[in-house]
Amino acid sequence: MATSSTRLVLICGLPASGKSTLARQLAPEIPAIRLDKDGWATQLGADVWDDEFRVRLEHQLWTLTRDLLARGQSVILEWGHWARIERDEKRLGARALGVGVELHYLDAPLEELIERAERRNTSGEWTASPMTRAHFEEWATIIQPPDEEEILLFDEPVPSSWQSLFQLHDIPHQFHAVAVEQTPEFPSVTAASAHQTREGKTPQGLPQSP
Repeated sequence: MATSSTRLVLICGLPASGKSTLARQLAPEIPAIRLDKDGWATQLGADVWDDEFRVRLEHQLWTLTRDLLARGQSVILEWGHWARIERDEKRLGARALGVGVELHYLDAPLEELIERAERRNTSGEWTASPMTRAHFEEWATIIQPPDEEEILLFDEPVPSSWQSLFQLHDIPHQFHAVAVEQTPEFPSVTAASAHQTREGKTPQGLPQSP
């Protein structure tokens, strides 16, 4: 049970599912600091496909996150959190600090994700080695989407304008979730969040991915 207004926000989803878009929307409203593993890797001049580096970076960002939470600063972790064990670790770690924890799960059709990644590749938005159809087909078999039982372990999200945006479009609910399709902010994305609706070599051996 949370004992402060400080929040840890986990965003779960495959690449190109809208994680960074959602994080940018939530950050000023909570308010919270965004930690983006890909962004940090790029700024540090590292290869985002370097699994060993990504594991070390994620460990350091989680250490930083715990320090920020302990000081009363809310944090958004916008990497994929594909594995249940990753989400459990973050949820329990934050709860040990008396901090509320939100989970936002972003889902979109595989073909849509592939098309978005191809647009990023051709536009130059994605500067690392391209994400291919083969990558997405593999990742889709690896990700462990949160089920309703897991979602209920998280705290109810603080009301924000992104929820109003979803409701404005009168989209059907799923897992007590809200979904939106073809808006400028969230093109063809399904978003699930606790009570309203993992990437890389984890302890379960899941591969790191962008």
